[in-house]
Amino acid sequence: SIAAVRAEAASLTRDVPHLCWLPSAGVITLAPGHALVGQDGWGDGRAGDPDGSTVRLNDWRQIADLLAINAVRDIPARITALRALGDESAQALDRDLALALRDHARVTVLTHVPPFTGACWHDGATARVGPVTIPA
Repeated sequence: SIAAVRAEAASLTRDVPHLCWLPSAGVITLAPGHALVGQDGWGDGRAGDPDGSTVRLNDWRQIADLLAINAVRDIPARITALRALGDESAQALDRDLALALRDHARVTVLTHVPPFTGACWHDGATARVGPVTIPA
């Protein structure tokens, strides 16, 4: 489950010196004026055609939270769950960026999934996606 993995990651970073899990680390100063922040950054189905896509990620079969809602077959439930996870990451990143920019002119952001469609590459080209809608 997502909660179990997050708890394990948090535990490991408390117990293992020099290991850092970015979602719980907050703002990390790399050098004077330069910070690092990071979040999970879920692929939230807001770009492209999530209703018509034939892609079936293993995440939907392996992550208990997504398996429980039948994310492989129930597209609306999958999109709702992924968007909630994406919103959670975006809100946490927004908080961390605001904190980082108080004391740093430069901030490097790390995420698992690129937050912009232009950064999504496949076979040497930008992934083909449809219009992007960003919620208010």
